[in-house]
Amino acid sequence: MSAPLSPIGRVSFDAVYQPDAMEEGQEKKYGITLLIPKQLDDPAQKALLKQMWTKANSLAVEKFGVGLGEKDKTGKVIKSPFRDGSEKDHLDGYDDTIRFVRFSGRIKPNVVDQRKQPIPENSGFYAGCYAHVTYTVYAYQKVNKGIGFGLCNVQKVADGEPFGAAMTDPDDDFDEVPTSGMEDVDQMLSGETAAVADDDIPF
Repeated sequence: MSAPLSPIGRVSFDAVYQPDAMEEGQEKKYGITLLIPKQLDDPAQKALLKQMWTKANSLAVEKFGVGLGEKDKTGKVIKSPFRDGSEKDHLDGYDDTIRFVRFSGRIKPNVVDQRKQPIPENSGFYAGCYAHVTYTVYAYQKVNKGIGFGLCNVQKVADGEPFGAAMTDPDDDFDEVPTSGMEDVDQMLSGETAAVADDDIPF
């Protein structure tokens, strides 16, 4: 039996090969954040997003007696796994046109390409590409109460502009380096030939 499928989203904060913690002190887990447009034109993608919301909201009602974002009888708001991109609009890819969803788990997911072939680490899966995932839904109630999504498997569906990629042209950044006269770089960088003495540097 297969797990439910998410809509396609842009990958952010991926830890699909090595577990990581989103905040200091948290347990390290495998995970991925998908940035999903609020306006989805494709009916199939809309249906997948609606299915995700329905599963999460139904579990909230079952476990806490109220839906996502509502207050239970103790006055605690049930935290939703769907968050607005405007919360983190200082980050690449985040703005008020997207919602973002985190998927995480203790078990390492399989990461595959469009043909369902494994993608090795450092071989083409990166923050900024497009992917969808299979997931589980769970409730939590420690400090907060809410619904989260567990991560099963990941499939890359398309390339995208990498987040954090250099935006400058190396032709503008550098001068040409002569191929002759650079045999002894150590001597060039030594204190004897340095134009600025170490004492002139304030750190």
